[in-house]
Amino acid sequence: MSRRATLRDVAARAGVAVSTASHVFSRTVFVTPATRAIVLTAADDLGYEPRLRSRSRSPVGTLTAVGVITRWSHQASAANPFFGPVLQGVEQVCRTLGLSLTLEVVEPDPDGGSELPVMVRRGRVQGVLAVSVHDPVHLHQLIETGIGCVLVDHAVEDPAIDCVRDDDERSGYLATRHLLEHGHLDPVPAIVAGPSAMTSMSDRVAGYRRALAEFGRAVDPAHLRLEADLNIAGGRAAMAALLALPTRPTAVFCCTDTLAIGALATLRDHGLRVPDDVSVIGHDDIDMAAHTDPPLTTMRVDKRLLGAQAVWHLVQRVAEPGLAVRDTRLRVSLVPRASVTHRPA
Repeated sequence: MSRRATLRDVAARAGVAVSTASHVFSRTVFVTPATRAIVLTAADDLGYEPRLRSRSRSPVGTLTAVGVITRWSHQASAANPFFGPVLQGVEQVCRTLGLSLTLEVVEPDPDGGSELPVMVRRGRVQGVLAVSVHDPVHLHQLIETGIGCVLVDHAVEDPAIDCVRDDDERSGYLATRHLLEHGHLDPVPAIVAGPSAMTSMSDRVAGYRRALAEFGRAVDPAHLRLEADLNIAGGRAAMAALLALPTRPTAVFCCTDTLAIGALATLRDHGLRVPDDVSVIGHDDIDMAAHTDPPLTTMRVDKRLLGAQAVWHLVQRVAEPGLAVRDTRLRVSLVPRASVTHRPA
C-alpha cells in the first residue's frame, strides 16, 4: 500500500517552506498567486488531500474561492436552459468580488455511497454552492468539514443549510389558478412534475393542490404525473399517458418548460391543437419558451438572480458562520403567452 502524501512532500516538490505550503491551504496568510499555483500543482501531482478541520475549530477566513457542485444527471452543463443562467449569475458576482470559481459535477454512487468533491478534499475552496444536490449523506459530509455551504434551487431540513430558491409553492399555486380561472374545472388540470426528492418539484405540486382546494376541486389521482424525467422525453411520455385516459384533461401544468416542450410535441403528434384543445403552462421561462409553437405561457424565475443571491449568502455565511440558517425564496411571476385559453365548450 503506497504511503499517503504529506504536506512536507508537497512543500519539497514545490520547492517552498512547509509553512508556505500550509498557508496555501489554510489561507491564513497571503501567498502570491504564482507560488500558490506551484504548490497546488505539486499537490495535484502527489494526490495530496489536506486534513479538513471540524466547524468548531475552523478559523473564519476571507472567502477567495467558490465551488459549484451539481449532479451529472440533472444539470452538468452551462448550456442547460436553467443551470446556465444560474451559473452566469454566480460568475458575475464572483467576478465583481474577485473570487475564483470552480465547477465540479458529482455523479451518484450506485452503491449509495458518497465522497466529498475533489475541490473540497484538496482545500481549493472555502465555500460551496450546491445546485440541485439532494443526497443528505453528501450534504452532511460537506457541513462536517466546516466549509461554508449554500443550497441553490433546493432545501433540506436536515442538515441545516442556507438555501436560496424560488417560491415554488406559490408558483405552483399561481400556475394552477391561472388554468382554473380559464374554466378548466371539470376535469381538473393535470400536473407533470419531476422527482419528489427535489423540493422545487414537491413544492410546486403542493401549490397545485392548494389552488384546487381553493376552487373546491378534488385532486384526480389520474391527473398526477409525478416522478417524470426532467427532459423533453419525460414530458412526451407523461403527456401520452394523460391522453390515454378515458377522459383527457383540457389543461396541463408542466413543472418545467422542458417538460412542457415535450408535452407540446406529443399533443402535436396526436393532432391536438394548443390551446384550443389542450392548454399548457410551463415553469422557468427559459429562452426557448417564447419561441415554441404556440409561445408558452409559463412562470418566470429570475435564474441569474438566484445564482447571484446564492453567492452573497455564501459570502456572509463564511464571514459570519454563527448566523441563523436562512431559507430565502425569490419572487416568481406569471408570463401569459399563447398556450392557455378558456376551456373549450
